[in-house]
Amino acid sequence: MRALGSLACLGLTGCLAGCTKPSSSQPSPPQALPSSQASPSAAPADALQPASAVALDVPDAHAPASAPAITTGEAHRFSVARFDEDPLLRAQGALLRAHFGESAREGAHDGAHGPFAVQAVDLATGAKAFLVAHADESEPIVIVVDRDRLEWQKPRPIAGMVLPSGHVTLAPRPDGGAAVFVWVEKLQTVAARMWADDGNAFGDFEVFRPERCDSMSVAYGEGWGWIVACASPAGVRAARLREDATLASDASGVALGSGHSTGPVAIAIDSLSSFVLVEPAAAVSVDRLLAFRYDTNFAPLWPSPVDLGLASHPSARTEASAVRIGLVRVQGVRTANAPRSPAIEITSSGEVHKPERGRPPQ
Repeated sequence: MRALGSLACLGLTGCLAGCTKPSSSQPSPPQALPSSQASPSAAPADALQPASAVALDVPDAHAPASAPAITTGEAHRFSVARFDEDPLLRAQGALLRAHFGESAREGAHDGAHGPFAVQAVDLATGAKAFLVAHADESEPIVIVVDRDRLEWQKPRPIAGMVLPSGHVTLAPRPDGGAAVFVWVEKLQTVAARMWADDGNAFGDFEVFRPERCDSMSVAYGEGWGWIVACASPAGVRAARLREDATLASDASGVALGSGHSTGPVAIAIDSLSSFVLVEPAAAVSVDRLLAFRYDTNFAPLWPSPVDLGLASHPSARTEASAVRIGLVRVQGVRTANAPRSPAIEITSSGEVHKPERGRPPQ
């Protein structure tokens, strides 16, 4: 995997002569941006290490009991009509209203202040990162907060990237920093921009080159790195970026799912060596929600997909999260002024059932 030194290899200032294509067989260490003093984390062995103790109930014997829980899996997505609907966003209301301008100010005409699409992840420092944007993904801002205190912000998280660039997706870094993954359409490239735990630039990296990316999903796992999936009517292509920013898969990605996606996919890391991909897929009369299970090399673990039932509207997202090892909960993303859809759960053997009574959705 190559780092994009000074952002040049994203085509921002013209590609540097020394840039080479990423190699999964002979990965080279990333180079941080010149302004960054952070060093990449040590390259993990390709064998997986224990994932987050909270998400998968697998404690790390070497971690202190009070170690913060980093998000395992995808960012939690939800929608708000007003920033005061979430207590942490409410504390940063003045900053967010200033960022989004008059349309977000209190007292504006009805409906002008929202809805806003929100992504949230827990960081290894104990802080929480948010990516907030308009419902159409425009004007994104990244903020990192510790309770009601603003730690750092990136009001233009994709500044300088070749336009159009979109599907900005938030994920944590293992060192307590944060990252956004971005589809750079003109270059047909998924890129990652990363920041250290203090908000300083860590580096920009080219992840992989799918032919098309109508929606993006990114799941982080400790020891895994990041699983990045792009969905389009031609299907799903995915890649895995290790924690040292080297590529563990082909530079063009690997084909996953049914080959007939109709909307964004969801990803849940359900064990130390497997993940579940949930895909809305085209069927004969109505779209269906299908689940697939893969190992770390994207080899299928089930002989056929598991049918979870009717899919929601194609543009609507579904969330998948690991309740514990071998059990994944699937539910529609909460939207402003609307209840969440009923949850279903799927086991590592492909059995589908409703959640146990008394266990609230996560």
